[in-house]
Parts: sequence; C-alpha cells; structure tokens
Amino acid sequence: MNPNKIIKESDYATIASQSTIEDDARMAAIVEFGFEITSLQKLEDVLQSTVDKFITKLGYYSAVVFLNKPSEHKIYSMTYTDSQTNHAIIKLLNRSFKSLFVEYTQKTNFIVKSVIENKIIESSELGDFIVPVVGTQLADVFENSTGIKNIITVPIINGDKCLGSLLLTKKEAMSFESDYNLIILFVQQLGTVLTKFSQNGELVHSPDEETAKISNPFGPSSV
Repeated sequence: MNPNKIIKESDYATIASQSTIEDDARMAAIVEFGFEITSLQKLEDVLQSTVDKFITKLGYYSAVVFLNKPSEHKIYSMTYTDSQTNHAIIKLLNRSFKSLFVEYTQKTNFIVKSVIENKIIESSELGDFIVPVVGTQLADVFENSTGIKNIITVPIINGDKCLGSLLLTKKEAMSFESDYNLIILFVQQLGTVLTKFSQNGELVHSPDEETAKISNPFGPSSV
C-alpha cells in the first residue's frame, strides 16, 4: 500500500450539473466521436470503439468498459483497449475477459462503489479497482508493467439507470479533474447510445465462455 496514494471521490450528478461546454478542439472531437458511435449497430462495436478511440481524444493510456446487471447484483467486464500490453496481461488470467464479473457485495472495490453510489472515483493505485481477488502483488505487477499512474472510474448513467462504468487510465501522476467536463459529456452520450441495446434497463451480456464466479473483474490470483 502506498502511503502517498491519492483517492478522490465526486458525486456524478453534482459534477454533471456543473459541467459547462467549452469551445476547444478536444470538446469538438468528443462531440464528433459521440455522433460516430451513435451510427454503430452492434454493442460490441460501440464499446470497442469507445475504449480504443476515446482515449486518443484526451491522451489517456487505456480504458475498460463494465456492464451493470442489477438483476444479478453483478458488474461484468466487457471490453478493454486493444494493445499488445493489455492482451498480454489479460492472457495471464487464463479465461475470457467477458466471463469475469464483480459482485455488489465487494463494496471495497471502486468499480462497485462507482456503480452503486453513482460516484466518479479516482485513485493512484490500480489495486483499488482489481483487489481483493487479484492479490496486491499481482495488482502491483500489472501497474508496474503498464506504467499506469492514475485511474478513474465513471458511472455510465441514462435517466435513473446506471448501465455500467467506464474506467480510464493514464501514465501521468495528475488528477483527471481538469477533464471532468469532457469525460462527463462523452459518458452522457455513451449512456444514450447504450440504451438502444438495453432490455428492462440492463444491457444484454453474453459471455463467450462459461462464466466463472469471481469477485473482481480482472480475475482471481493466488498471489
């Protein structure tokens, strides 16, 4: 545990209500990208485009999308940024990424906290998002191998429904706070797009192999 780590929590509704539209190139790029994903016809395409292209708009390192399943009290991992390093890390888990989920009962997990409490949560430690089932040592290996310095998870909300969470990472040891307006704008657009793939307020999720019961979206570890 890093005694100097930074944790920041913000209420999603409060931040969203305070967000203002700024006339700059990045804002225009986010709006344009929002229109781009609106035209996509498959959920997988929307999510993969999000984790691959959205990060380039703001200069982040990687992203992961999680889908909320209130009927099961679980949050499933769905899509991650397509990169050689990420593929190598996921391969270590020895299971399909889509088959992994975190249960609501794991309340110390920041992904769960973000979805359940509608919180925007930042931390300088990757372990806050992938422990307890992934051991602290393995979480440190993941963090060190990628060079990640800061992580944020943002609930994807449409109306009164939380459809999931968008996790973003970057290699700079500085807060995402200056980008909150941009992130919120895109997540609102994403939430609107995702509703067309939802049934009874939940996104359709079909793991491509038998789902393994775990309590963290990045998989179990004996470390």
